[in-house]
Parts: sequence; C-alpha cells; structure tokens
Amino acid sequence: MNVKLSYYSLARITLFLTLILLAIISILSYQKIYDLINFDKKVIHTREVLYKFERVVSILKEAESGQRGFLLSGDSLFLQTFNNSKLKLDSLIKDLKLLTIDNLVQTHKIDTLTMLIQKRYELMNILIHLVSTNNIKNEDMILSLRIGKNVMDQISGVIERSQKEEEDLLFIRNKVKDSITTLTPFYILLFTFFSLILILVSYFILIREFKKKIIVQKDLENKIEELNRSNNELEQFAYVASHDLQEPLRKIRSFGDRLVYKHSDLLDEDGKFNIQKMQDAAIRMQKLIDDLLGFSRLVRSENKFELTNLNELVASVLNDMDEIIKSKKAKIKVEKLPLIFSVPSQMHQLFQNIINNALKFSRKEVPPEITIHYAIVKGNEIKDIKPSNLNEYFHRFIISDNGIGFDEQYLDRIFIIFQRLHGKMEYGGTGIGLAVSKKIVLNHAGYITAKSRPDSGSSFYIYIPENLKI
Repeated sequence: MNVKLSYYSLARITLFLTLILLAIISILSYQKIYDLINFDKKVIHTREVLYKFERVVSILKEAESGQRGFLLSGDSLFLQTFNNSKLKLDSLIKDLKLLTIDNLVQTHKIDTLTMLIQKRYELMNILIHLVSTNNIKNEDMILSLRIGKNVMDQISGVIERSQKEEEDLLFIRNKVKDSITTLTPFYILLFTFFSLILILVSYFILIREFKKKIIVQKDLENKIEELNRSNNELEQFAYVASHDLQEPLRKIRSFGDRLVYKHSDLLDEDGKFNIQKMQDAAIRMQKLIDDLLGFSRLVRSENKFELTNLNELVASVLNDMDEIIKSKKAKIKVEKLPLIFSVPSQMHQLFQNIINNALKFSRKEVPPEITIHYAIVKGNEIKDIKPSNLNEYFHRFIISDNGIGFDEQYLDRIFIIFQRLHGKMEYGGTGIGLAVSKKIVLNHAGYITAKSRPDSGSSFYIYIPENLKI
C-alpha cells in the first residue's frame, strides 16, 4: 500500500512540476518577447532621435546657405530657403522634446539647443536686415559672421553631446536586445527539455500504475466470479437442504401425532408434555424451513418488473391481514401512493412483512397505530444513507408504528437473517422477515433503514429510485 501511495504521489508531484515548468516557459516566453519588442521600440526611438538631430544640423546649414546667398547676391529668392528652414526647425525641436521627455539630461540639452538656435537666427536676421538696408560695413559684417560662427559651434557642440548620449543609449539597448535574442531560445529549450523529461516520467509511472490496476481489476473480477459461483452453490445447497429437511420433519410430526392419538392412555403427563414440546419444536422448524425456502426463492428468482399500483397493492396486503388487524384493534392510515415499476409479488411481501412486524411488536394494552407516508426526495436529501447518485430522485416510504421499538445500536442486526432482538417465547417468528425485506429493496436498487427508541415505536424508511416510474 505504501509503495502504491509513493508511486501515485510521485506521479502527482511530477505532473505538478511539469505544469509549473510549462507555466514558467509561458511566462518567460511572454516576458522575453515583450522585452524584445520593448527594446526594439527603444532602439527605433533612439535612431529617430539621432536622425532628427542630424536634420537640425542639416537645416541650420540650409539656413546659413540661404543667408549667405542673399548676402552675396542680394537676391531675395535665397531668403525663402532661410524662412522655410525656421519653420522646419521649430517642428523638429518640438518633436525632439516629445521624444526625449523621459530623459532629463537630453531635455536640458534640447532647451539649451533651442536657446542657441533662437540666438543664431536673431543674428542672421540682423545681418540680413542690415544688408537689405545698405547700413553695414565690411568690418561689422565680418564681426557678425564670426559671432554667428561661434554660436553655430556651440550648437554643434550641444548636438554632438546629445548624439553621443543617444549613441550610448543605442549601444546599451542593442546589447540588451542581442542578449534577449540570444538567451531566450536557450532558456525556452532548457525548460522544454526538462518538461519533456518530466512528462515522460509521468507517462511511464502512469502506464506502470495502469498495468497494475488492470492486473488488480482482473484479479478482482476472478474473485467476484469465484464468489458468485460460491454463492450460487451455497444458495443451491440451502435450497436443497431446506427442501430435503421437510420430509424428516413431516415424519417427526406424524409419529408424534400417532403417539398422542394411539398411546395417550399409556403416557403420563410428563410424557405428554415432552411430546407436545417435540411437536412445537417441529412446527417452529417447519416454519423456519419454509421461511428459508422463501428467502432462497427470492434470491434465485428472476425479477420481472411491471407497472404496479401501490394503492391497490397495499389495500390487498391489508385485506389479507384483516383478521389480525381486527384482533389487535389496529388503526392503519395510508397516504396516496404512486405507480412504480416493481416486482409486484416482492413489493406485496415487503409491505406485508413490515406491517406484520408493526402488529407483532405492539405494546400490551395499546392498540397499534400504523401510518404509511409517501414523498419524492432527492438523493442528497437522504440522511444516514449515501446513494450512488446524489442527484437521483427516490420514492420514500415511511412506515411508522407506536410499538415497543428497539435500541438503534442494533439497527444493522435487525436486517440480518435469523437475528432476533426478542425471545421466541415472547414474540413469535423466525427472524427472516426483515432480511427478506432488505433483499426485496436491494432487488429494486433501493435502500432501507429504520429509526426507533425503546417504547417509542419504530419508523422504517424505504427508498426506491424514481427512474423505475413511468
């Protein structure tokens, strides 16, 4: 048993670990793919920032080229390129601010760059204005161009530092991206390999247990077949033995009657008493054999189910017992009963046995009161019994009386053949009636139990599956 438990535990643990590994693979794959996409976006983002910085330099050169063309030729056509460059730069600077909003260092550099570009354009605008109005000397122009070059050198420096910052970020992001791209398949393959090993281990463990289960099941089937064969032989033996015992009993009773009839004058009172005791014992033995034969026939008979009106059936039972009911002054109340599929003869015997018990085990000087209640109940509503299908519906019959009752610690005993709770001199019977009743209920795939207390009556609960009903 311990070995079996360890194998099952190992199989469960292995499957559990496999599920954990598969979950890890899934999470890891998702995380790594997410990181890969994220870093890919960051690389693209960095390249876009670098590109826009290069565009700033290019457009500034276009602006200077436009200014220089105007200064040399005085042709206002060059100013169109200059003016357009300012609009382009404003748009680029706005884009750069949005792209680097999460980088405080770059944000500060772009603010500096914006200020320097604004200063550069102011210088270029002043020079253009002076040239267009002929109010500039060569010395002033040279000075202005030198100042503009100095500002342009500062702009170039800021852009170079900004580009260096982005290039460093690009290097780091590319490195991380390459690492993720390289390691992710390795980790996934590693975890997948271990998962496959665990799955194979689980498979072989389960196959091993399945084969063992098949062997156990076959062994169990063989034992059940052997048990059924043994039961059939025992039933056959009980039937034959009971049948063959009747002939010697008939002879004992016959010779006893002959002794009393022919030789009563020769017998004293003690002899007559002993013969009477012998006759009474033979009668009890005859009754016991008859009941045993009845039980044997019940076990051996084929169950032919048919639609049965239990109202008519119980009325027939009460009619058969009319004499004892009247002698006991019994009151019997029967609720409306259903139509069910059953073996009518067996159901007749079932109700007869339990009602007869209620009449037999009544209290002295107290007229028996017997009630038959009926209801439909669901399996999960049945207490003290666990039906195989808790969602199935059952016919519930409760046969209650006000008799002597019994102690519930003997509940299981009362349904065993030949078991009695009371002496045979005090109450008649062979102790087979309730065993027969239980067998009948089992033949109908049902359940029977009882509730009782001494001197407080008994209630027998009978449950028959509703699916026997049309």
